[in-house]
Amino acid sequence: MMQDIFTLALSLVKLIVAVLAGWLVGSYPLPRSQIQGASIHVLATTGSCMLMILSSTVMIGNAGFMAIFVTVGIGCLCGLMILVERGSTPGTATAVSIWVASIIGLGIGLGLFVESVFATLLVYLVLENLSE
Repeated sequence: MMQDIFTLALSLVKLIVAVLAGWLVGSYPLPRSQIQGASIHVLATTGSCMLMILSSTVMIGNAGFMAIFVTVGIGCLCGLMILVERGSTPGTATAVSIWVASIIGLGIGLGLFVESVFATLLVYLVLENLSE
């Protein structure tokens, strides 16, 4: 019983950290046409995190396979975003930041908090200081 409560609490902490990481990465200034950028990033990190939690607890599967599926799926989504934006720099930057946000979510889902938070801060600093 105590293990179940601990597992549940850890999963909830992981999801909260994933939401915060996605919100921070998605909060850099976006062009007017991409107002929902922060919510997309939050959904990418939270969904990736939840998939890793499910993979490691409920499905008892190989988390590596889940990471591959997320990476490919988000990569296809980002490719479509770049095509829709016709290869423009803002469209590419948004697509890549969503891809990175999903990878951060995978790290949080695996319990790699320090690495994921550090990656979140680095991505935020890059987007804040190097965006056009």
